[in-house]
Amino acid sequence: MKVEQSEKDALEKAFRYLAHRDRTRGEMAAYLASRGYGEEVIARTLQRLTSLGYIDDRRFVRQWIAWRRRKNGYHRLRQDLLAKGVDRQIIDEEMADLGPEDEQEYAIARDLARQRMPRYHGDDPEAAARKLAAYLVRRGFAFGIISRVVREVIGGPLA
Repeated sequence: MKVEQSEKDALEKAFRYLAHRDRTRGEMAAYLASRGYGEEVIARTLQRLTSLGYIDDRRFVRQWIAWRRRKNGYHRLRQDLLAKGVDRQIIDEEMADLGPEDEQEYAIARDLARQRMPRYHGDDPEAAARKLAAYLVRRGFAFGIISRVVREVIGGPLA
C-alpha cells in the first residue's frame, strides 16, 4: 500500500512539474530524486510518463532546437541538452542535419553579431573584434564561423 501511494504521489508531483513545460527523463528523474523518492518509484513513474507520452526526449530535443536555434550555435545547443540529461545518441540523431560550420549557422552568427555591434561603437576595431568573438563563443559557435563573421562585420581578421 505504501509503495502504491508513493508512486501515486510521485506521479502527481511529476504532473505538476510538467505543467510549466516539457521535461527530459533526466530532469524528471533528478526532480523526483530531490523530492525524496526512491529509485524504484522514480523508474516506474518515468516509465508511466513515457508510456502516456508526457515525457519524450526526442520531442524535447526538437522543440529545444527550434526555440533556441535563433540565438545559439550548435555547440551551445548540444551542451545545454547534455546538461538536461538527454542521451547523447538522441542528441546526435536529432542534430544530424545541423552542422557546426554550415551556412545556416553562419547566418545566425552573422545576424547576432550585427545586432551586437552597436555596443562596441566607441571601441577600437581590435577590442571590438575580441569582444564580439567572445560573445559568439559563449553562444556556442565554432571558431571558423566566428572568424568569418568578425571579418565580415568588423572588416578585419580576428586577432
